[in-house]
Amino acid sequence: MEELIKILNLNNYDIEQYVDSKIMKMDSLSSDIKEVYLEDGEIYEGWISTDVSYWPSGNRSKGFKLTKQFYIDFCNYIKQALGNVDVNAMKAKFNSEKLMKIINLYLSIYFGETCNDDLRKEIFSYGNLDSIGETLNIETLKGKNVARCIEKSSGFNGLANFMGINCSLVVSEATVKNNTTGHAYCLLKENEKYKICDPNFFDADSDGKRVPFIFDLDTNNKENEIIFNSSKYGSINPTIIKYDFPWSKLNKEHNIIEKDYR
Repeated sequence: MEELIKILNLNNYDIEQYVDSKIMKMDSLSSDIKEVYLEDGEIYEGWISTDVSYWPSGNRSKGFKLTKQFYIDFCNYIKQALGNVDVNAMKAKFNSEKLMKIINLYLSIYFGETCNDDLRKEIFSYGNLDSIGETLNIETLKGKNVARCIEKSSGFNGLANFMGINCSLVVSEATVKNNTTGHAYCLLKENEKYKICDPNFFDADSDGKRVPFIFDLDTNNKENEIIFNSSKYGSINPTIIKYDFPWSKLNKEHNIIEKDYR
């Protein structure tokens, strides 16, 4: 909430300086993550430095990095979407859950709703020896309808932490429609409670409103399967996802350390 008010009070000309300063501080406090791989089965804790490369699955593919421009674009979106809202009213009614949903929706706007696999392969240069070790700036994918889970979830993780939400990037397997594959999603923590946010899916309810895939994670029942069924949240054409959550990583290493990024 504090970061949101800061952004809304910024002059348009000050946004770049604000983002520069914020990223520099957060990068200096970030954990020592070198690279992020979709196949890892890992929990990447908190803010991930903008120097880190993300590697999608696939044979000889370019990776990508989250850039300063990605965060500038989000700040501009926030000012455009909420700039006319009374700040005092916002302070009284706004909360972190609403901010999560704004970030989640924004990623669909930023990347596009669908994924054109042929164009994706072309942009990431799948199968090309020259693509090994090369990275794209994330804004290369803006509006192209080529983003998948690793781009959307890393984007959510970055924006959530940037806005002061305690979030980590999770990489594990998930099963949808009997298809099990590597998958990226996010783990959020607030007031000692956990939620999963999967920004890769939206369903619709009977009124045509979006059903986001954000749900509580019960850390007291680690033996239970983690299954999200969107019918419980009003979806008229429900999606069911089974997550192979890496509990051992949360227990041993990733109890999400609180850091002051302000």
